[in-house]
Amino acid sequence: MLREPAVAPLGESRTTLDFYKGLADACGFGELFPWKDDRELIEHEVAPSGLDFDTLLAGGGEIFREKTYGLQGRPFPTPSGKIEIYSHAFEEAGFDPLPTYLEPFKSPQGPRWQELGEKYPLVLATGTRTLYFNGSQLHNIASLQRFEPHPRAELGPQTAAAYGITHQDEVIVETDRGWVRMTADVNERTMEGVVLVPHGWEGDANCNRLTDANCREPIMGYPQWKGLLCSIRKASHTDK
Repeated sequence: MLREPAVAPLGESRTTLDFYKGLADACGFGELFPWKDDRELIEHEVAPSGLDFDTLLAGGGEIFREKTYGLQGRPFPTPSGKIEIYSHAFEEAGFDPLPTYLEPFKSPQGPRWQELGEKYPLVLATGTRTLYFNGSQLHNIASLQRFEPHPRAELGPQTAAAYGITHQDEVIVETDRGWVRMTADVNERTMEGVVLVPHGWEGDANCNRLTDANCREPIMGYPQWKGLLCSIRKASHTDK
């Protein structure tokens, strides 16, 4: 479904399409963003589903209507038209055609544990969501800052005790790529041996300082954000 804008864009606000299209134009590959406005982009995105822009905008769209299931005469969008467990496309590209598990590079069982494990013995998962913000947006809203004034690095009680950390301590989370400064959130929901770090914060709380763009799944290239290795310690006045 689509929603009507509540207000017109304020100040220098731009839509997501305008932002990326402008960036692509400046970098010399604007032809890859051929849509002149959001309507054209959305029509392009939903066309394979059989829906259109006006249907989505009117009356709550399709999500609340009665559903029917089945292929309805349409094959799967694969070379064979079937569900493919054995991928000939992967095979032709030189990869394993079967869905075989690959251990992350930087994990306790991964190939770089021997190199990194002693200094970075904990598992890091970045990208946890904060209820009050939308990614990197809305952090400047004072009424929301009251509910979430600091970025929270979450860890379990046993892990916290092992590293001399108590709830609300200022901490440094570090990987072989960099470090962030956050507030410790010691809670029962976090698995022991794991540190959860949110995304969307700026400066020395930016979780992108921890991740490694060269550490990614080899077929699709998806970055390893959820199974890295890290350490955690209380912050001191020398951590700048």
